[in-house]
Amino acid sequence: MKINREEVVATNEDGTPLELLRHYRCSYCKSVRATQFHVSKKETADYKDYKRTAGSFKGMVEMVRVEIVTAAEGKKSWEFQSPDQASAFLNEYGSKN
Repeated sequence: MKINREEVVATNEDGTPLELLRHYRCSYCKSVRATQFHVSKKETADYKDYKRTAGSFKGMVEMVRVEIVTAAEGKKSWEFQSPDQASAFLNEYGSKN
């Protein structure tokens, strides 16, 4: 999937983008899809002093959704209660395929 075009759906009071809609098109099968994104106002400098340690996000995650799209099976999605469960699933899924 490659980005075909983007459009601004909503803007902040200062005119900067708030919501962005990206339109994708598969170069192989020509299928199309659109995904809406929230545009952050943070700059790279805002993250300069942020030190993230492995697993520091675990307490903040409510749910992990994994979506896998294959030509043979189509789109499938799974939901997990923790990143550890999702990681274990992905490891097992990868070893089967």
